[in-house]
Amino acid sequence: MKLLYFADFDHFARHGTSITGDTYIKLEYGPVPRHGVQMLGRLCEAELLQITEEPAYQYVRSKYTLTKPLTEFKFLTADEVATLGAVVAKWKNHTREEIVVASHGDPPWLMTDYGEEIPYELVYYRDDVTGKQDEEPEPRPVRRAS
Repeated sequence: MKLLYFADFDHFARHGTSITGDTYIKLEYGPVPRHGVQMLGRLCEAELLQITEEPAYQYVRSKYTLTKPLTEFKFLTADEVATLGAVVAKWKNHTREEIVVASHGDPPWLMTDYGEEIPYELVYYRDDVTGKQDEEPEPRPVRRAS
């Protein structure tokens, strides 16, 4: 869900629209798309995504695998495919914890109260508002609302 957040907000920064059209809510563990579970379910039903679950300590971890290349997702524009590919390339070598820290340090998340919708326009408070994906991210410290 955090990668979807980065994809949507990066795309908004570059093109003025999100990819999913969904709204994100600030929750304790990070930004979550309001309809994320339903979106993933529709991708599975269309046989574009496969979700497998595997044990991870006392939890269950979900693994998401595309069954076709993004270029075959006919509902995505070339710009959207490029943004998704750039987000994957940027974050593929980072741990889940590093992605969590980065999302919790992102200005849109920081500037929103818990339980509230995160306005896309807050992406313009990022140091790099272009959403460029050619540099490695610098995870920022987690800040808690008081």
